[in-house]
Amino acid sequence: MPLYEHVFISRQDLSGAQAEGLVEHFGQILSDNGGKVLENEYWGLKTMAYKINKNRIRRRICFQQRIMPFAVFVNFVGHCFQT
Repeated sequence: MPLYEHVFISRQDLSGAQAEGLVEHFGQILSDNGGKVLENEYWGLKTMAYKINKNRIRRRICFQQRIMPFAVFVNFVGHCFQT
């Protein structure tokens, strides 16, 4: 299986516990679809080069995982953009 890296950018007002919950939630989605999270790194609050919704500071979390390409697109990316 190929190695993928995803970086999640979340709101700055997210608490540390909520950020850990986000990591666990998406890690569970990956493992449910046959993937394996190899490592996740919490990069903390970082200043971005541009504003998103009038905010420049965001929390960033990096995932390294092994999963089949089709499963990443359908289940992981599709889950992020559900309305």
